[in-house]
Amino acid sequence: MYRFIEKNFFGLAKLIAFIVAIGSVVAIVMSGLMAFEKLQATNNVRISTPIIDYQEYKNGALVIENKAEPGIFAKSIEEETDEIIKNLGTLSDEIINKDNMKTKVKVLLKLKTEKYPENIQLAYISSLNRLIKQLVADANDNTNVDEFLSWHDLQFAKSYDDQIDIQKNEQKRIDQIHTEGKELIILTIAGLGFFALFIMMLVLFRIEHNTRS
Repeated sequence: MYRFIEKNFFGLAKLIAFIVAIGSVVAIVMSGLMAFEKLQATNNVRISTPIIDYQEYKNGALVIENKAEPGIFAKSIEEETDEIIKNLGTLSDEIINKDNMKTKVKVLLKLKTEKYPENIQLAYISSLNRLIKQLVADANDNTNVDEFLSWHDLQFAKSYDDQIDIQKNEQKRIDQIHTEGKELIILTIAGLGFFALFIMMLVLFRIEHNTRS
C-alpha cells in the first residue's frame, strides 16, 4: 500500500491540482459575473409629484417629478402663484380677508415651499392651484381657507416624506448589494491566487516528471 502511494503520489497530486485549478476557474468566472452584476445595481426610485385629492379635504381628512426644465421653474411658479391669487380673489370678503392679499399669499407660499428643491416647489404650488380651483367652485359660508391651506401643506409634506423614506430604504438596499459585490471581488482575487498556486504545482509536477524520465 505504501509503495503504491509512493509510486502514484505525484500522479494523484497532479490530478487533484488539476481538478482544483479547474474549480478555481469556474469559481472565478461565476464570482466575477456576480460581482459585476451587483456593482451595476442603481437606485431607480425617483421623487414624483405628490398627488393630493380635494375630496379627502371635503370629506374631513386633516392629515396630510415635475418634468419642467430648470430654467422655467421660476416663471412657472410665478404664473401658478398669480393664478392662485386670482382664484382666491373670487371668494367673498366673508370667506377671505383681501387686504394686501397678493403679498400675503406670495410670502406664505415662499415660507411653505422653501424647504423643498425647486422642482418640488413648483409641484407644491401647482397642486395647491389645482385644489384651490375646486375649493372656489365648492365654496360656501363654512369654507375655511386657512384650514384648507394647512391641510394641503400637511398632506403634501406627508406624501413627499413617504417618498423620501422609500428612496432612502432603496439606497440602503443598493449599498448592501454593492458591499456584497466588493466582497465577491475579494473572493475572485483569492480564487485567482489559488488558481495560480495550483498551476505552479502542475508545472512543478511536470518538471519533476521530466526529470525522473
